[in-house]
Amino acid sequence: MNITRMAPRFIYTRFKSSVRILIMHNLFSKISKNNIALVGIVLLLGCITHACMLSAPFKTLDDNVSIVNNPDINSFENIGKIFTVSFFGGKHYYRPMVALGFMAEYHFFGLCPFFYNLTNLALHLAVAVTVFFLIFTLLEDRAAAFFTSLLFAVHPLHWEAVSNIPGRAIILSTFFVVNAFFFYCLAEEKRRFALCYGLSLVFFAFGLLSKESAAMLPVLLLSYTFFSEKGAKRYLRVIPFFLIIAVYIVFRRSLGVMETYPWRSPQEHALGLATFLKAVLTYLRLFIWPAGLHFDRAQEMFLSFTDPGLASTLIAVLALGFVVVKFRKKVPGYILFFASWFAIELFPVSQIVTTIGVGPGYISTAEHFLYSPSIGIFILIVLGVKKIVDLNRPSGLFPANVFRIMIVAGLLSLMLVTINLEIYSRSALAMFTRTLEYNPNNARILFSTGIELVDRKRYAQAEVYFRRAFEREPMNVSYAIALGRVFYDQGKVVEAVAVLERVREAGKWDDLLRENLNAAYKNAVDQYQGLILREPANARAYYSLGTMYSRTGRVEESVEQYKRAVALKPDYKMALFNLASSYGLLGQEERAIEYYQRMIALSGVQDHLDFTAYRHLGEIYQRRGDVDQVKNYFEKAEALKSKK
Repeated sequence: MNITRMAPRFIYTRFKSSVRILIMHNLFSKISKNNIALVGIVLLLGCITHACMLSAPFKTLDDNVSIVNNPDINSFENIGKIFTVSFFGGKHYYRPMVALGFMAEYHFFGLCPFFYNLTNLALHLAVAVTVFFLIFTLLEDRAAAFFTSLLFAVHPLHWEAVSNIPGRAIILSTFFVVNAFFFYCLAEEKRRFALCYGLSLVFFAFGLLSKESAAMLPVLLLSYTFFSEKGAKRYLRVIPFFLIIAVYIVFRRSLGVMETYPWRSPQEHALGLATFLKAVLTYLRLFIWPAGLHFDRAQEMFLSFTDPGLASTLIAVLALGFVVVKFRKKVPGYILFFASWFAIELFPVSQIVTTIGVGPGYISTAEHFLYSPSIGIFILIVLGVKKIVDLNRPSGLFPANVFRIMIVAGLLSLMLVTINLEIYSRSALAMFTRTLEYNPNNARILFSTGIELVDRKRYAQAEVYFRRAFEREPMNVSYAIALGRVFYDQGKVVEAVAVLERVREAGKWDDLLRENLNAAYKNAVDQYQGLILREPANARAYYSLGTMYSRTGRVEESVEQYKRAVALKPDYKMALFNLASSYGLLGQEERAIEYYQRMIALSGVQDHLDFTAYRHLGEIYQRRGDVDQVKNYFEKAEALKSKK
């Protein structure tokens, strides 16, 4: 080997490598000092991370209520209306700014979900950019601002808020709140005080009109003033924010949109709060190790104060609180402020003010709840990593490149997790199925899965999910209607009628219930008529056909069918009772008496039908003025009742 020949090539290679390193170093040095370049990186990586969600369709749950089946967003003529009605109907949520956004999208793009998803992504990235400038203003640390903004843009915890269109409420609210805070800080620095302070108040008002949780901003500002030791006079600047909240509350009360979901008892309330504290511990883990993320996260409630899990949760929380108090004076004020940011912004979903549940025995701990609170945690993570790097620099225990590689690898891994979740979000069925792997008892997701399967005409599978949802919440009218409908779609008309008739008060679903019942009755009539043609001696078929006629108001036709059932089976008790009742409805009291008496004369144990027959006979004779018969039948009814 000729070393003398290799030397020039070796020197050239090393020189070329050094030049490249120098160029890259200078490039990164320039980028790191350029706010626009850093913001560009955040936007680029945020777009790459969330791009998959742009092809996601509208999903069940809130999409249908707030967009697809919402006539209020179909015309700008309804702008006044959306500022006077609840967001989801009822009297609970008030988010006119979100509805206004949907209205604009509907006007320009119709019901094309791509553009609604695009708006969500654009707003999310806008929040990330505002976070950059806010942190830079607070700390005057460009690197900390950049990495906090980048974490916010790509962290998997935000997949749910970004990829689900109704997550717009929390994104839009956070956008306004962070901007309100940013302009408040600019006003504090005397940068065009009146303009910046006025913009802060306006953004805050918009935040309140986007989501109720924006009301925590004044508390956040008080915390900022306290920990930054701005002076007593600075507290007065927060008063107008509270005045805006007062006006907001009065206005909502005037609209009648102020209802909450109260806890049923103080004990249940305390257990709900303890359950939330357990969820907070899970939240803190998810920031560092975001495994097991899924849509509509829920936490099973503690059932009693003796639950071992409750004790361990309280011990962990108390230990964490002890550490904070113990080292309070050794921790810089800005660190405590960012920690308070997490706690303050999480307060609205803490179960203290109102219950936030997803079904019996569970509270909602959805990952989108962390959207605004995450800013405080992300900056603490960034400052923590920065501190470790700074401590290592004098000793040189680890090469600087090791930390750089670890940071890049960590960010890439977070991006990959987010991309994977966004891929799930493109299919509502896949997203719901993933959720049920973690919480198979989530009735809302069971119901939504059934809806998705119905859209694919997979009725038998949909029935399984509707059954499970209905079993979890048998009083839920929408679940009952969905189960009845899927029975009907499979030709199981009797089962459909049985489920639908169990609904007593349908409320806003009354028209839908009636529509499905009428369809089931009509189908049942056709089926029983066909059965009678095949089995003309089937007394039960005549009875069932008569029942369907009766339920659709065709009383005279029902009488004919009951008579045929009784002719085939003279001791058919139900047919005799219904025949007597039908004659009563037709005003033919003699015939009603005849068949009631035939029914009660049957041998066997008397039951509720006999009791009702005695009561009806007594009422008939009461109208006729036959006191003896009235007394006779009412006494028999009471005697039978006492036996039961």
